[in-house]
Amino acid sequence: MSRRVSENDKIELILRELALKGPLALNQLTNSLVKEFGMKPITARSAVSRIVKSLRMGFFIKEVGIGPKGSTVIDITPRCVAVCFLSIIEYDEPILDLDDCLTAIARRNPKLAPYTEALKVFDEIFNELLEEEEEEIGEEEEEEIHYDILEDMFYIERHYLKDLELETWEDMLRILEDCVISLLEEKKPEEYLNKICDKFKELSPIVR
Repeated sequence: MSRRVSENDKIELILRELALKGPLALNQLTNSLVKEFGMKPITARSAVSRIVKSLRMGFFIKEVGIGPKGSTVIDITPRCVAVCFLSIIEYDEPILDLDDCLTAIARRNPKLAPYTEALKVFDEIFNELLEEEEEEIGEEEEEEIHYDILEDMFYIERHYLKDLELETWEDMLRILEDCVISLLEEKKPEEYLNKICDKFKELSPIVR
């Protein structure tokens, strides 16, 4: 039995599927909505068509071919991942989780893996420090926020990425460098330097 699913939930799933498994055919995304939310195939197909059309307008996805069954194959773009990154940094309202963004980049350009692995380490350490701070001062009650993912994506693209060249995955290097610098400036290095060193010892040779 199908249930009512918010547009945000559908968009998040489509973007996550593309980030982690893309390129994907439209019928594969339709099947994902059916499987995840129990939607009727005809309803899921209509939702995918509508959302993909909106994402194309922002250059957040692109067509890359035709699948075996004649379904259009699409993939997420570097501009889309950059928008998702900025949604985490600027608004703390992730469209995609940081790990999903980093995985999407590393899958498409393995040369950027040292940056993505470094950011995963920093993020893990900052979360540990944040938990320690919350234990000391007490965790604040979170206020429920209502937002529109597509509206936020277009806003971030217009205000932060309008004049930035982001056509290839190599262009993501600038975004990743800015993220590393921002994270380093957020806390005093001496507060977490030993933790970073310990974490890096656990990583693969590519980042040593």
